[in-house]
Amino acid sequence: MKRLANRYKLMMAILGGTLLLGSLPAYAQLKVGFVNVPRLMQEAPQAQAARERIQSRFQPREKQLQSEHDALQKMQQKYQRNSDVMSQSERDDLQSKIQDKQHDLQLKQQQFQDDLQSTRSKELRKLNGTIKAVVDRIAKQGHYDLILVDGVAYVSNKVDLTERVLAELKKESKSGK
Repeated sequence: MKRLANRYKLMMAILGGTLLLGSLPAYAQLKVGFVNVPRLMQEAPQAQAARERIQSRFQPREKQLQSEHDALQKMQQKYQRNSDVMSQSERDDLQSKIQDKQHDLQLKQQQFQDDLQSTRSKELRKLNGTIKAVVDRIAKQGHYDLILVDGVAYVSNKVDLTERVLAELKKESKSGK
């Protein structure tokens, strides 16, 4: 039984090899390109514009949160410094205020992080769409059969289309698309 299974595997391997060799001329005609998307995400003007939009939108809130954090730290320092000379009711009152501010600040920070992540995701989807549209256009114009973006161990300059895509993205950015 084991022998039969081994013969079956051998026959399948021979058949697979024959099919692969028989279709080799079809693969020889395949036009392939590669695009380094992480590089485009760093260098494309649209990516820089997205980073600037995010920063201008979230920097004021971030500064406000930092200011509230600093004020909370001052309250905590005051409590530690003066707790020995405070009455029990003053200590309880200040400790309650500190806990309320901590809770409020944590909620604001969580909301800030959620909003920031949501905005980053939207900007990333928009940028991915722009990059994909440019890659699709270049693929159609150049009659490419396959454009790879990930999981490539080696790429020769002959098939690397990253510079061309980046140039197109820069053109689009200047024209306001």
